[in-house]
Amino acid sequence: MKVTELQDVDPEEVIAGLFDRATESVSISTTLHPSFFNRPRIRQAFISAYSKVGSFRILLDHNIRWDERKNELPWLAKLAVDSKFDVRESDKPLLHWVIIDSKHFRLEKPHQALEQNGVLRTSNLLIENAIKPVADTLKDLFGLWWKDAIIVK
Repeated sequence: MKVTELQDVDPEEVIAGLFDRATESVSISTTLHPSFFNRPRIRQAFISAYSKVGSFRILLDHNIRWDERKNELPWLAKLAVDSKFDVRESDKPLLHWVIIDSKHFRLEKPHQALEQNGVLRTSNLLIENAIKPVADTLKDLFGLWWKDAIIVK
């Protein structure tokens, strides 16, 4: 297991790199912020991951609505017709995570919306090849959020 703390970074390469590793499943808790997810590198990695996995779950943070986001991310709305694509909306604030193949994790430190020179900056904990107890704990917590959320797609 490799754990890396990333301070004050543009999350584009971290998230795109995780999407590039996906072979089985992707689960993300997110705001699906259009200015980020419409970036060419993110969009390309997202679509590539989607084409390789059997399950793709998006859990939207509170106050974010799927109907609005799919209008702002038309390429994503096209993918959403597939049965392997599931979306839920939380009515509670969520931590923003990316879970790839139940063993690679990006855990974002909570923050206010920060942009420096038009670039989002975040601090993250990146866990690669997580040992089973760590992976199970993180997956179980995401599972609780997922269970409590409203099914929208």
